[in-house]
Amino acid sequence: MSVTNLEKLQSLDSDEKLEFLAEFIGNWAGIESRNGSYIYDLTICKEGFAYGTMRWEDFIEWDDDRVADVAKEFLQWLNASD
Repeated sequence: MSVTNLEKLQSLDSDEKLEFLAEFIGNWAGIESRNGSYIYDLTICKEGFAYGTMRWEDFIEWDDDRVADVAKEFLQWLNASD
């Protein structure tokens, strides 16, 4: 009988959970590829698009640190109660 990813996640300790999720998110985002990720955080308000003031410098490409942050936030959400 095969084990689902959810079952794997539930069996891990906190650090292992973070690593497991970060690896999945990093692969999904293409962080490991030579060309980098195609996921970016916009650092200014999105209204800049309408005014034509958006610049390349207004975006930050996801890296391993950002992926770790997303994984941590996801684990916090999973552990939160109503």
